[in-house]
Amino acid sequence: MGIAQRLEEAKRKTDTKPEKKEPKTEETKKAETVLPSEETPREAATEKLSVESPQSDIQNLPSQKEKLRSEFSKKLELHMENLQEAIFRATRALNDVTGYSGIEKLKKSVDSLEAELKKQKQTVKDCKVRYSEAIQKRSDSQKEINELLTRKHNWSPVDVERFTELYRNDHTNQQEESQAEQELADAESAVDSVQNKLTQSILTRYHEEQIWSDKIRQASTWGTWIIMGVNVLLFTVATFLVEPWKRRRLVNAFDAQVQQKMDSFANDMRALAGAPPVQKQLPIENAVQGEGEQHTIAFSGISSWEQFKNWLNTNYEAVKNTSSTFSFGHQDFTIYSAIILGLGSLLGSAFTLLFRAYIK
Repeated sequence: MGIAQRLEEAKRKTDTKPEKKEPKTEETKKAETVLPSEETPREAATEKLSVESPQSDIQNLPSQKEKLRSEFSKKLELHMENLQEAIFRATRALNDVTGYSGIEKLKKSVDSLEAELKKQKQTVKDCKVRYSEAIQKRSDSQKEINELLTRKHNWSPVDVERFTELYRNDHTNQQEESQAEQELADAESAVDSVQNKLTQSILTRYHEEQIWSDKIRQASTWGTWIIMGVNVLLFTVATFLVEPWKRRRLVNAFDAQVQQKMDSFANDMRALAGAPPVQKQLPIENAVQGEGEQHTIAFSGISSWEQFKNWLNTNYEAVKNTSSTFSFGHQDFTIYSAIILGLGSLLGSAFTLLFRAYIK
């Protein structure tokens, strides 16, 4: 009886358990429906942290360095790129003017012909290998045919079939040998053609480079003589005009200082002796302070020979006056510089012609 009662109680418990769990399942369903809405912001935050965390952990990334760069460095980099592009364009324009661009094209053609020659030589090697293999194959076939012919009276059916096959293949081997020989001849002729083109291109390039170097050397020689002429002209002007003028001005200033000291000493001595001091006025040209009239050199008022002579006399008198100061306008200074450069060029050309005449 005790066992039966226990079984009945177990059945009752199993019958009552689903009824007790039903409200719990509903509550759990409600909780499950509510929990996702509560956890979605947390999941989004965790995903955002997981996305942002690698960049925050890793240092010295290009984007971080780009943010740290200043505007000055960016502008400097942009200007450097523009400068590099301008230098490249100027170099290319200079090469076009001097004719070096054609020489560059010749260099590229020589390089391409060298590569083509190397390729054709490799083709010749391959053709030689195929031709040797074809000759060897035909010679082996001929040897085997000759061996079969030496024992013709003892042929078996297999030997007859083999002789027939070799005789049939001999014509094919002959054609292959002829074809390989023709390919080898064509490859060798192609090598000769490319070699001739390469030699001609090298000679043309050498000739053009010689002409270009002679032209550049001649231009550099003329430039050197022009610069030397300008230097000689400047040396002449400085030696025979500027230095004497500076020397006279320095001597006059020194004399004026000495005269002033002597006069002051004489006045002091007269004051001690009871005589009135003597006032002596210094001439304008020997003024100590070097104050004089300012002379402006201008080329705009010259329209006739008389005006040119007057202009020369006026400037000569101004140069003779040691206390005068000179000034130029912007346009007049440009004209003066052009005149000096032209005279230097003429002197350089004259020296060049004399030097060439002396060498000849």
